[in-house]
Amino acid sequence: MLSLDPRIEAKIQDPSRPACLRVRGVETPARKLVATSERSPARGWRRLAAPLVAAVASLGMVAAAVSGTSQSVSQMRFKPTGHWVYNAAQQVAFHVDGATGNVDASMPIASERGTQVVQDDTHGYVAGRDRITRFGKSNLKVEGSVTPPSDETPLPIEATGGPYLVYRQSGKIVRLGAASQVVAAGGPIATPVVLADGTMWLLRKDTGLLCALARTAARPSACPARLPSGHTGALTTVAAQPYVLDTADGLLRPVGNSGLGTGKPVGVPVSPTVELAPADADGRLPILDAAHHSLYLVETRSSRQPVRVALEPGDYDGPLSSGPLVALVNKTTGTVVTYDSHGNRKDARKIPPSDGTPAISRGADGRIYVQNGAGTHLLVVGEDGGVMDAPVTSGPEPTPSQTPSPSPSPSPSPSSSPSPMREPPAAPASAPGAPAGVTATAGSGSATVRWNAARENRAAIDGYVVTWHASSGATGSRVVSGDTRKTTVSGLGNGVTYTFSVAARNRVGTGPAASADPVTPMTAAAAPGGLTATLSGNSVQLSWSAPDLRGGTLVRYQVAATGRPTQSTTGRGASFSGLPKGSRVTFTVRAITRSPDGRALTGAAASRSVSIPAQTVSVSRGPHNCDSQYPQEHCYRMHVVMRGFAPDTHYEIKPHSTDADYSNEGSGQTTDSSGYVDFDAFEYYGTGNDVWVTVETSDGTVIATSNRMLWP
Repeated sequence: MLSLDPRIEAKIQDPSRPACLRVRGVETPARKLVATSERSPARGWRRLAAPLVAAVASLGMVAAAVSGTSQSVSQMRFKPTGHWVYNAAQQVAFHVDGATGNVDASMPIASERGTQVVQDDTHGYVAGRDRITRFGKSNLKVEGSVTPPSDETPLPIEATGGPYLVYRQSGKIVRLGAASQVVAAGGPIATPVVLADGTMWLLRKDTGLLCALARTAARPSACPARLPSGHTGALTTVAAQPYVLDTADGLLRPVGNSGLGTGKPVGVPVSPTVELAPADADGRLPILDAAHHSLYLVETRSSRQPVRVALEPGDYDGPLSSGPLVALVNKTTGTVVTYDSHGNRKDARKIPPSDGTPAISRGADGRIYVQNGAGTHLLVVGEDGGVMDAPVTSGPEPTPSQTPSPSPSPSPSPSSSPSPMREPPAAPASAPGAPAGVTATAGSGSATVRWNAARENRAAIDGYVVTWHASSGATGSRVVSGDTRKTTVSGLGNGVTYTFSVAARNRVGTGPAASADPVTPMTAAAAPGGLTATLSGNSVQLSWSAPDLRGGTLVRYQVAATGRPTQSTTGRGASFSGLPKGSRVTFTVRAITRSPDGRALTGAAASRSVSIPAQTVSVSRGPHNCDSQYPQEHCYRMHVVMRGFAPDTHYEIKPHSTDADYSNEGSGQTTDSSGYVDFDAFEYYGTGNDVWVTVETSDGTVIATSNRMLWP
């Protein structure tokens, strides 16, 4: 990224102010590098975009020549600066210089409120509900459009390899460029992160898979990691590397091509509702817990305690970080608040009120921007944490290429006088259309209803009416704001079926309702009772009693053991054999039930841990008490010790020797309740030979061999 001397930037904003550029001792008058400006009586200074780009390109060639590089202008890429914002009232996209807050370009494009604009180094993209329009930043001309893959509001990301529009609910990612590309993630995703090399990391919300999308790939190239079953998480970057916060166990784990790394506890309470900043702030990870009015700054490089910042109650967007700064938007109070990485508040600024919802984003230039709902004001977070208000209700005049030429009026016929031209009457406002894509997802005693925006029909939507009807006859309703797209209804009866409908309203009236498929709230089963684990050698037999299914229908029991494949059974028992000797194995049993609306629910776990003893057998020289028919001087019995075998079990122990003439039928022995036995047997009077014993089961299978001993 080439950067201008601050005096040159000032010169661009004020052509009457002289400035010079210094490059390795060479002083160049800024006047020779700055585009000519024209004075418009009505609009003030109008900056011409194309000459300015040419001037910066010339500056790039000067810098390349002085530094000894051979990079051509066509190879150079310029980091986008500033931020584009869409003013719905004027139907114009404005570009705001992030350093000064001045509007320096504009692009008239018809779209609706809530439209977002993103940019790369050469183009801008106006992302509306029905189309995504591409225009050149140097010529301010429309160069094409594509159809969005979903009508949900996308998450804009300006990053290497992009920019991107991420449709999280539908699992679609639009990579914008000369040939825009739609990438299917395979299912709903959490907020992704993009690395410096352009790799995007995705977290599938339905499967817990963590997948990498290479900079130019048409689909995720690999999914090397997965969150544990039933866990939720959120992605971030620490020191520019990808991490995932497991919101079930509170561990922050690095993610890579080899899978998940070792987790580190964040040391603060987390839940699936917390929000993470996409990047750390000077080594501290911002975690927003709006439900408990808290912003945490978690240390990632040392063991220092996390910092907690108490927040006002409200509905928050963010957090976003830029260097050592963190910014949040309280949508309830209409305020943007900034902090440093130590939790010290730097600024709090009211967002100029308007229709719609404020939006916070991080631009490609690293600055944090907040726009009000109508796009008439842009707030810029400075390097010191201060917030600057940049009105975007006016801008430079369009270039001649943008201004449509008036059509010549036809000459009047000699036989008739011209009729006066009249504007057709504007269509009156009407009630909104029906919301699209209404869905309901059941929880435990609750349901979450989601929908897409309804058509306004020339009058802004000021609310959505959500109603529900239960199979028991109960009804209810609530009204949410016009920029809301989901709501969770609590206090519902488990096992009761509910049908939810959503209708939009504006100043004219309430439009038609659209309904979701019926859902039945249900809670998962309790843990199985009386779980026992009976050890036999290195095998374990499990048994348990049926749990409270809490209204669900039993599908199966899920039985897991440390390091072993998970088993499924409809009975109330399971066995595991061949467990590692000397290990400690934890067994868990859960009931999987099905709700009336077909959802599979995983119940609470019953657990039991068992230590698997290590089996050992040893032989040594025992007592000097052989029978009289053998030479007494060298005759001794063998002393055998067995540990870690199955309790109260009969084994055959057979002696062996390197003496080819030695034979012995062996001896049967039974272990005690702990799997232990020791005894003296097997007279031996030879010298200079090795002796040892083997332990066999009743069918002759050798399961253990002792040490070899040289008989003295």
